Amino acid sequence: MDDMRPHQPHEPRKPRESREPIESATSSPAPSVTAYLARLGREDLAGAPADLATLVALHRAHVERVPYETLQIALGRPPDADSASSVASVLRGHGGYCFHLNGAFSWLLSALGYAVHHHRAGVQGARDPEPVGANGNHLALTVELADHTWLVDVGLGSALHEPVPLVEGRYRQGPFDYGIRPSEVVPGGWRFDHDLLADSFAGMDLDLAPCSLGEATTRHTELSTAPASIFVKVLAVQRRDADGVDLLRSVSLTRIDRAGRRERVVESAADFEGVLRGVFGLDLAGMPRADLAAVWARAGGGVRGIPGQRRPPAPEATGGRLAEDTGFEPVRGCTQHAFQACALGHYANPPWARLPEQPAAPKSGRGLSVVGVRLDPCDQPPTPTNSRVDHGCGSFGPTCPARASSC
Repeated sequence: MDDMRPHQPHEPRKPRESREPIESATSSPAPSVTAYLARLGREDLAGAPADLATLVALHRAHVERVPYETLQIALGRPPDADSASSVASVLRGHGGYCFHLNGAFSWLLSALGYAVHHHRAGVQGARDPEPVGANGNHLALTVELADHTWLVDVGLGSALHEPVPLVEGRYRQGPFDYGIRPSEVVPGGWRFDHDLLADSFAGMDLDLAPCSLGEATTRHTELSTAPASIFVKVLAVQRRDADGVDLLRSVSLTRIDRAGRRERVVESAADFEGVLRGVFGLDLAGMPRADLAAVWARAGGGVRGIPGQRRPPAPEATGGRLAEDTGFEPVRGCTQHAFQACALGHYANPPWARLPEQPAAPKSGRGLSVVGVRLDPCDQPPTPTNSRVDHGCGSFGPTCPARASSC
């Protein structure tokens, strides 16, 4: 059996200094930093050392409290992608997509004293046959800490709950298993492989060369306003936690965790508001109820034959245009995979054919599972080399009696 503990297969190119200034941490954080930490429910981290334990705590809190969402795009008023606009969106109780979330988080980390870098990246959708390279449809972050480079990404929706080191290996977080490896399409870059059980996207490639926030977000206007953009066509809201992920795509709400997958239809505009507030923790102040109801309706609310959903207009009633030309993509009679394939917004339309459901991962028993970077209250902070390999025999690492046998 191969030893799948993370290892360094090659000498990666060290990031160059970013052209954006990094704000120095002070003993008394600025009011905006204090407000940001309060938004994350981690006021206790004000003045905490800029170390790995603090970074993990901040990352966890951010993905749990600040959801990935294209709601503001659906309302026709996406925030700009500069730091000030992205931070303001977070402090208003909203979220955003990758440019906003990682843009705001990078500002916070810099203010707290971390060496953080922006990177052009590209997400490969569930139906993309090949990686797309660092095509600029995603903003990724890295942090230099303790002689290691860490992938820090709060803008991948259903993916990372904690940072992972840029060291080749497998990393388990909650019900999902991720991979880190050198990119095959970006010279000197890295590849993040998502877990297929999340039914979301295939992976992400990043260029390790740092750039400014402006350089990394040049496609923001296009992706947030162009009628053909999947961010404009598909309503998506996602919130990660330690146990799994909540996802809303159009009017389909899904929970994926260790217990499996549960799905239901958001049946009314009032239900839609309740889900946004109760499941995803969004503050809807400044979003008129009539506008939210219109978003719900365009997303498929009121389709006849499915409770709470309306029937899309007939082609002859729209001059032969597709339903996608008259609003959001319509709800389709297909499985979880069908709407999850688009859930992060970068990605191609879901498949029309019904796909076989994947069995839930076993909770115990034999078979290789990899436990990656993790930080429980009683644990020491993780390092790139302390990930544990569980062969299903109750032992870990070199002492595992089954390590050289067939588990």
